[in-house]
Formats: sequence, C-alpha cells, structure tokens
Amino acid sequence: MWLLAGHPEKLNTPWRKVREDVSVKENVFEPFLSQYGDPRRYGGGRDLLMKQGLARYEQILQRCPELQSLQNRIKSHVVRDAAK
Repeated sequence: MWLLAGHPEKLNTPWRKVREDVSVKENVFEPFLSQYGDPRRYGGGRDLLMKQGLARYEQILQRCPELQSLQNRIKSHVVRDAAK
C-alpha cells in the first residue's frame, strides 16, 4: 500500500478507493507493477518503484496514517530511551 501511496499520480483509481479495496494487491498493485515496473529486474522493478516513492515520504505518511502512527511510536521510544 505504501508503495502505491508514493505514486498517486500514476494510479487510475482515487486514493480513497485504493484504501478501501480488500484485494488491493490483485486489483491495483499487480496492474501498477505491470505498467510501471521493470520485468527484467528481480522483483519486477519493485526496488525502483520503492526508491521513487520514498522520495515522497511525507506524502506517503499523509496517505497512510498507520505509518505516521508507527513512526510517532518509534520516535517516542527513541526519545524516551535516550533520556535514560
């Protein structure tokens, strides 16, 4: 899901619909990978798509609030442990 969140302009589906799709891998990700990936690369080019998407990390956090929550939890533990 987060990989797709880094490429919203390439999706043919509104982000809300992507989030609601219970079969997002089959219905959205696989066609996306077929269109924008590189079948000659290991993993079909997922590595390149991840790298491109991570360049938009803040946008990913906006589209995937569970990642933002996880990041906040990790930061709070790091800060708390550093204060010990």
